[in-house]
Amino acid sequence: MHCRIDWAEDGQKAVEMFKSSGRYYYDVILMDIQMPVMDGYHATEAIRALDRDDAKEIPIIALTASAFKDDISEAIRYGMNAYIAKPIIKENMYRTIADVIRNKH
Repeated sequence: MHCRIDWAEDGQKAVEMFKSSGRYYYDVILMDIQMPVMDGYHATEAIRALDRDDAKEIPIIALTASAFKDDISEAIRYGMNAYIAKPIIKENMYRTIADVIRNKH
């Protein structure tokens, strides 16, 4: 899998990076739930609220240390498409990314 990765140190920075990017620049967002400044839930909510088609469509995958049913439901409620539980197993991450991108089309 070849890809380019942009990294944000907090949720607000992630929102700013998405806002300043060209439309459809990103294919997927891996969103950590527990980040400083703005958590992953609120960063996802802010991205989804943007007045851009790609903001509504981009797959956003929650990265979380807690994979309880309520946590997964919360991620979906905030607009995330899937979740990956930590510790991250790269094969599971690749499969989840491929699944959300495939389901996007």
